[in-house]
Formats: sequence, C-alpha cells, structure tokens
Amino acid sequence: MLNYIPVLGWLLSLLFSIAIAIPFCILWNWLAPVYFYWLPKVYLDLPFLHTIGLFMLMPMIKILIYPRGATSFSSSDSKKK
Repeated sequence: MLNYIPVLGWLLSLLFSIAIAIPFCILWNWLAPVYFYWLPKVYLDLPFLHTIGLFMLMPMIKILIYPRGATSFSSSDSKKK
C-alpha cells in the first residue's frame, strides 16, 4: 500500500497543474499578443501541454534553488529528540 503513495502524489500534482493551467493558458493566449507583443512568437502562443509542464516544473525548480525547504521535515524531527 505504501508504494502507491508517491503515485497518488504525482496524480494529485498533475490534477492541480491542469486546474491551474486551464485559466493561465486561456488568459496568456488571449492577452500576450496584446501586452507582450515584443516577445518572440514562440512565447505568444503557448500550447496547453506546455503550460501544464511549466506548472509541474515550478516546485522542482524551487527545491533546486532553496534546498533547505525540502529537508524541513527531517530537521524538525531531529530537533524534537
């Protein structure tokens, strides 16, 4: 049963990323050509799957930039002992 926990977390992360990507993709593709006309064309029309990938990569990049936040649970357990 414990082997399913990471898969469940990945699925929840995917569902959350899809939920965020829907309004972001619609708004970006509607407003970017108007307000960000100076960007290259590849950034003005983002595909939906690319926005899902961006939202799934953001927590991973955050862990790479701020690695202490990823180990906060283990350090708090060691302080209690």
